[in-house]
Amino acid sequence: MSKPSTAAVEAVCRDVASGILGVAPETLRPDSGAETLAGWDSLNVVRIILATEARLDTRLSRNEIERLSVFGDIVAAFARHAA
Repeated sequence: MSKPSTAAVEAVCRDVASGILGVAPETLRPDSGAETLAGWDSLNVVRIILATEARLDTRLSRNEIERLSVFGDIVAAFARHAA
């Protein structure tokens, strides 16, 4: 099975996050986070991570997860696993 491209990883992250947060996918920017999105809280971030891990069949380490604060961080962490 081939690894997904960075664009494919971002599309999955965007789809998952927009569904969980209840926002339009195009509103998610790399700097989207608690300061810019009302639904961005620790529980929803965990939901985004778990759902994205399931969709991409990969796991982030606890250390990686602790460093995620905005949407761009989530995309970058999963893209590193796809590389």
